[in-house]
Amino acid sequence: MISAGAALIAAVGGVFAGCQSKQSSAGTSAAPTVRVTETVTSPADPSDDSTGSDDGLAQDTPSPSPATETSGISLLGMTPVNDCSVNNEPVKVYGVEEEQALPLGSSCREGSFQLDGKYSRFQAKVGLADYSDDGASATFYVELDGEVKKTVPVGLNETKNIDLDVTGVRRIKISANYDVTACVPVWVDPVVTP
Repeated sequence: MISAGAALIAAVGGVFAGCQSKQSSAGTSAAPTVRVTETVTSPADPSDDSTGSDDGLAQDTPSPSPATETSGISLLGMTPVNDCSVNNEPVKVYGVEEEQALPLGSSCREGSFQLDGKYSRFQAKVGLADYSDDGASATFYVELDGEVKKTVPVGLNETKNIDLDVTGVRRIKISANYDVTACVPVWVDPVVTP
């Protein structure tokens, strides 16, 4: 059985691996239109024993809240304008396996994408990969046309949502400041909406 995320990756065609994109017959980059489901998580309540386990302990992993559906174009399906190669494997962030994710590391420290004023909104979730060191933290940045518009600090075992107006923006750059030996910052479901 194929998961919805795996089906979405197959539909996008794994275009982000090696930063390649499918070309239209006119020779221009054709970014796929995708429907992204954003899941917001919250920590498990230790007093709630509704996990169904017989040991009486609540699970430590967060439980998903109802998902919010967003129509848009995934940045993962666009060709970055900088040298960025991304590992296309799922990554766990705060206990949730994220299939549409851009983990930052040695092959991709930041992603810059040409928007050409075609979009009105940028949305993403940010967090650290679960295998990051205890006490790890990162600061995520969103630059619009060369100007930092959003700064989001995140620690291990938390995620934060980003929602920005990008009307008229020509280029977006997403990045993070972090200790490369201690953690892996992850951009989850980075999407622009026309």
